[in-house]
Amino acid sequence: MINQPSPANCFPPTKGAPVARRSLKAPRDDRTWLIDPSLDQLAALAERNAQRAEARQGAIAGADWGAFAAAARSELIAAAADYAAEFLDAESVARANRGTRRIVLAGHQPGLFHPGVWLKNFVLDVAARPVGATAVNLVIDDDVLRFPSALVPGGSAASPTLEPLAFDGPHEQTVWELRPVADRAVFETFAVRASERLASLIDRPLAADYWPLVVARADAGCNLGAALAQARRQWEGRWGVDTLEVPQSRVCRLPSFRRWAACLLSDLPRLAAAYNRALAEYRRAHRVRNAAQPAPSLAVEGDRWEAPFWLIPPDGRRNRLFARRTARGIEIAGEKGFAALLPPAEDDGGKAAADEIQRLEAQGVRLRTRALLTTLWARLFLGDLFIHGVGGAAYDEVTDRIIADYFGVEPPEFAVVSGTLYLPVESPSGSDELLRQTARRLRELDYHPETAAPPPSDPATRRRWQELALEKRRLTAAGPSNMPAAARHRAIELVNRALGEFAQAVRHELLEQCEALRRARRIEGVLRRRDVPFLFYPASTLRDFFDGLLHKVE
Repeated sequence: MINQPSPANCFPPTKGAPVARRSLKAPRDDRTWLIDPSLDQLAALAERNAQRAEARQGAIAGADWGAFAAAARSELIAAAADYAAEFLDAESVARANRGTRRIVLAGHQPGLFHPGVWLKNFVLDVAARPVGATAVNLVIDDDVLRFPSALVPGGSAASPTLEPLAFDGPHEQTVWELRPVADRAVFETFAVRASERLASLIDRPLAADYWPLVVARADAGCNLGAALAQARRQWEGRWGVDTLEVPQSRVCRLPSFRRWAACLLSDLPRLAAAYNRALAEYRRAHRVRNAAQPAPSLAVEGDRWEAPFWLIPPDGRRNRLFARRTARGIEIAGEKGFAALLPPAEDDGGKAAADEIQRLEAQGVRLRTRALLTTLWARLFLGDLFIHGVGGAAYDEVTDRIIADYFGVEPPEFAVVSGTLYLPVESPSGSDELLRQTARRLRELDYHPETAAPPPSDPATRRRWQELALEKRRLTAAGPSNMPAAARHRAIELVNRALGEFAQAVRHELLEQCEALRRARRIEGVLRRRDVPFLFYPASTLRDFFDGLLHKVE
């Protein structure tokens, strides 16, 4: 089982006290980074986390916390090295495997993400090098690929478009781990079709040279997610990155993980209560009313408790996992019914239950972590530093609360990395603010035409304008008035309308500016998106973006 340290060592000291959080946002300006803490502080942060971990007390799965974590870390490095050897040469694997004394982690789904996400992989390597740590990227392959397409810019710089382009055919909504390439013709021609659409904007996108690596990994027998992830890592190697990779599905097959999962399932009511408290505290602190954000609470159905795991049968469709304690043991089931009976973990530290979970895996029934537990396991037991994106950092505020409440230890600190890189195409900028300013000027013409536009230059016309302006001042002057409020309001409207007739030229000019700015905003909305996948950029643009890090690793 999982034994907490004494209450004196628990964190936080007050039930419901908010965990300190960082309010971080992805940068908005082109070619900018967010690295928090700064790059030169990451090694010290990893060391600080490691020292705190060494001081933890308690037992996990019948073993001392430190011994259990050491075994899990050793298993992780072995699994990552074995996996990397499937698609990297022996020299590259040896350079990346720097030993297990310190481990730095990051992770993301294997899809087509933008350069700001890819930045994490480079920071991962740079953060690990100064202290000789091993850097491991977790490929989160227990998520579902719902739409096998990417938004590809097209058209011209003056009239750009943004439309989805399929990189594979449709398939049942299985997890990445089991998702094959469904349509080879669509898959193999993706780079050509994307390059044709990008032709008037980008001369030679990275996809033209990168996608053949993806196709080659599929030809070697990889599923879609593995082909994408392995090709990315191969390309990173060309740019001097030395990291290991391992899919989360393989992490969930590690012996230590299976014993840990068995312990959590045997102690599910207490875990679920801490999990739900953490979510409730987060929603309260952030005034979130949506019960599904940032993740749904775990359900309780009679004597069944929902667990923060997925149960994935051979068809690859994720099921919520439920467990209940019976006289025979811990009964686990998916939404479709009974799956297995696990011996209680307190009998032997989860060994027999872990063997049963392994037997299920051999039959094609997989136990996988849900989002919050994925990083909880990684941060507490696998590494000394986890590098998040901005979104993951927000989620892990909940994870921090679970760690503090359920495990009774101070949550490890993590780093946050993100970046913004726009397509290298000349485009307007700041049109939103200019449009707001112009809209305010138009509003002023409606309500304060006497100050929003200059008076007429013609003397006769100017006298009439001055008479109206004087009447407006009289109607709006402070102090008692014999005119009823409604009549006064109508009189002001009539005067404003009359004054507005003298400002038609200004109004026409502002309306033309608004239309031009709306066109600019539409262009900006395509060409200044930060979520365009990295393979639609030229390789040189990406190298320039990463150069501040890359020169340290070349």
